[in-house]
Amino acid sequence: MTNPWLWGGLAALFGIGSATLRDFEHAAARELASKLEGDHKEVHLRVDYPGLLSPALGEVGTATIQAKRFRCEGLPLFTEPNRSKKGSIKLLCLDLSDFVLRDLRCERFTASIPDCRFDFALAASKRQIRLSRSGSGPGRVEIMVRDLAPFILKKYREIQRVEVSADGNWVRVSGHGRFLVFDADFDVKAKVTTNGNQLLLSDCIVRIDGKEPDEESTNALVNTLNPVIDFAKDLDLYDAVNAKSVSVANDRIVVEGTVKIPNLPSN
Repeated sequence: MTNPWLWGGLAALFGIGSATLRDFEHAAARELASKLEGDHKEVHLRVDYPGLLSPALGEVGTATIQAKRFRCEGLPLFTEPNRSKKGSIKLLCLDLSDFVLRDLRCERFTASIPDCRFDFALAASKRQIRLSRSGSGPGRVEIMVRDLAPFILKKYREIQRVEVSADGNWVRVSGHGRFLVFDADFDVKAKVTTNGNQLLLSDCIVRIDGKEPDEESTNALVNTLNPVIDFAKDLDLYDAVNAKSVSVANDRIVVEGTVKIPNLPSN
């Protein structure tokens, strides 16, 4: 099979070959898209090279993966450490929007991950991207506050009805639930914080059936709701995300931290 990377490196000397490299990008994007669900999904891959012969050497400057309107049950991209590390990506950029991960809709996710490696021979022969090493870089995820409600309903069987709204830089979680110590309407005003691996409700102001509850009832409700999101257990993100900060503004929750592509699980 013709090696599009080698052809691109040689052809670049003569100012041609861009069509061949675009063909590679389209083929690799289709392969990535096959791992995602959604009738209206869109996936694009764009590769830039630092030098004329970089394609022939497997040296990528920036690889950008853009995808939108899709759903997946877990991460669609992993590293496989046993694969060849001959290919290098100086910066892997992810730009994902309007997607559902497990039961959580995300407005947008972006990340810039440096110092990645990939199986160059596989990319050249089969036009498939398989990462063999990932660096760690800044990432940001935006979740609309309202999209927490259907996620909470599916996660917690104790809750029969729930609405989530922004209240300044706090969130308000209101609904009805059947818990060990009560069956009642509830209203919780709280800040959203993180311990790195989870999103939590903190500094909670709780009302049950319109009244300030006793400590036992307050703890039962707050402990049921926390963690609101566990990145590994709820979203199958493994150790991909290490959250550093959370803010609430303009009806959305913004989480910022560091991101890497985790190793492919063995089982």
